[in-house]
Amino acid sequence: MASVVITETGGANVGGAFQLVAEPIRYVLSNWYIFVIGVLLCIALGIIIYLVFATKEFSKQRDEAGYFLYKKTIQDCINNRDVKKFSKTYSLKNLFLLGIPIFWKDKSKRILNKYGELIGRYRGHVRSQDGTYNLLVCTGTSFGIIDNTIIIKVPEIVSYEGTDEKGKSVKISQRFSLWVEDPYDKTITIKASGIERTAIFYYMPIVVEVDKTTGLEQVIDLRKFMEGSVTDSTYQVMMQRMLNSSQKQMEKAMLLNPHLKYDQMSPQKTAPEADLDSNVR
Repeated sequence: MASVVITETGGANVGGAFQLVAEPIRYVLSNWYIFVIGVLLCIALGIIIYLVFATKEFSKQRDEAGYFLYKKTIQDCINNRDVKKFSKTYSLKNLFLLGIPIFWKDKSKRILNKYGELIGRYRGHVRSQDGTYNLLVCTGTSFGIIDNTIIIKVPEIVSYEGTDEKGKSVKISQRFSLWVEDPYDKTITIKASGIERTAIFYYMPIVVEVDKTTGLEQVIDLRKFMEGSVTDSTYQVMMQRMLNSSQKQMEKAMLLNPHLKYDQMSPQKTAPEADLDSNVR
């Protein structure tokens, strides 16, 4: 008859599993100063990079009136942002970074063209006094963190050359309502076939209408109106800067004028002295 032999064995080496975790922790605790110095160096490097880019940004806005106006429009869009259309939520990717909130899920309203194709996400808007509706749109992100934004300038009232029923060329003034908001699926639709870059920094919608004589679609040329509005605003900024610079130069000229300095430093004459000077002359 076969016999069963039971032998005693040692328990599972649970301590070995904890040893794999404990070693890195022990190393970090014993060399904590290295990590502190590394963090401080990263912070210092970040500050230096920020100051370099901030200096370049300030110089560019100071020297280029068009770029200054573009950055001003972006800031105006952010200041007038509708918080109900802009939304970001915490991303679970941050769990891999010890929970630090670096990555976010973008749940802002989607911007679509008339075919339902995605242009980007809502970031802000402003109605400018040049007769345009400026829409700040995020078209993507760099490294999943930094927004890549553009400004779409949508005209509200514009005049353009068209044709009447007899085929004659006429000037048409039209109020555009090129955006439609859907409260259910959280989208903003621009009634255009796409967008086109204009005036270096901006984008404008490509508006298509059906020609009454041919029945075919034609693109409405909005370049003259859009570029004209940007040029007028840029010219106003340039004039303001010229006036400010001229004022400073005039003040310096007055301070360096030798005759004016002599009159300011000369003692004030009394009435009898002034009479004597007039008699001498």
